[in-house]
Amino acid sequence: MASLELAQAAVQLRESLGLPIVGFDLAGQENGYPAENHIAAYQYAHKNFVKKTVHAGEAYGPESIFQAITDLHADRIGHGYHLLSRERLDREDNKDQYIRKLSEYIADKRITVEVCLTSNLQTNPELARLEDHAFAEMRRLRLSTTFCTDNRTVSNTDVTSEILKAVDLFDLSLNDLKHILVYGFKRSFFPGTYLDKRKYVRGVIDFYQAVEDEMIG
Repeated sequence: MASLELAQAAVQLRESLGLPIVGFDLAGQENGYPAENHIAAYQYAHKNFVKKTVHAGEAYGPESIFQAITDLHADRIGHGYHLLSRERLDREDNKDQYIRKLSEYIADKRITVEVCLTSNLQTNPELARLEDHAFAEMRRLRLSTTFCTDNRTVSNTDVTSEILKAVDLFDLSLNDLKHILVYGFKRSFFPGTYLDKRKYVRGVIDFYQAVEDEMIG
């Protein structure tokens, strides 16, 4: 009930006061706090054209991500680390097919995965080296990904550090890096109209290109 009231309040403040509320997010511990507890809140946000993020696939497997995109209509997935983790599936049959269909759906719908390298290294004991992060396979599958910190203070990182780690460890080309960063802006939640957002993203692309030209020549 609390999350539903929060969603209702967010919509009311946006509509009555014009506050630039751009999204609704569910974050925190997954174990013991299933996303399905917040279906009513997310249904309300969805019906009132509020963009939605759900932290899923950090501690739990692909089914938690499935729940986020079906029951909660997530536009972005926080973490999504275990999206491709076959061993994390509760089901016994057709595991490979399930993961393939889930990842292809996310790719086709351009649901963006917020990759949190440092945070995942700190919270996932089975991840001993960042080189083994699922981001490498996400890139191969052409999923929409962007870099996030999860929590700057807890993880003691920032976006620049996350980008540098990705460049160093995953052999990102200049084109790869540009595509990932620009797509993060394309899939961002924006307070203005769609046309305003297109203009904003165009400015980001032009600025990025100017910096690249200056630094590389």
